[in-house]
Amino acid sequence: MSSVKINGGELRVYSEYDYGSAIFKGCFLKPGNVSLALPVMAVIQNMSVDKCVDMCTEKDQSLAALAGDRCHCGFPTSHFSLHEPEEENMCLHRCHVEELESCGNHQYFVVYQTQVQGDGGSIPTM
Repeated sequence: MSSVKINGGELRVYSEYDYGSAIFKGCFLKPGNVSLALPVMAVIQNMSVDKCVDMCTEKDQSLAALAGDRCHCGFPTSHFSLHEPEEENMCLHRCHVEELESCGNHQYFVVYQTQVQGDGGSIPTM
């Protein structure tokens, strides 16, 4: 888990060891065409890492991208390749309910890999 102190508080970005089977991939600049890069989107009240990851897993999407109160889901493609991560501090915006979690914002996305594989199948659990 990474953590950064901001304004006397501490925000955490979870690693695979801190959030079940989801793997933290990094902070990424919003892709130019979000609906093409991450085609599944929902506004989630009381956003948290687990709510976004759970939704994307249920939709058989391998990426969960938190952007404020929006959760975007998709797969790595040429439109969103995950090859150019930004500094993590660009994504450190508190989730409204889970104040110790970072939910990103509408410009910088906090991205996690779900258990869903690229072909839409789930990774077997042990």
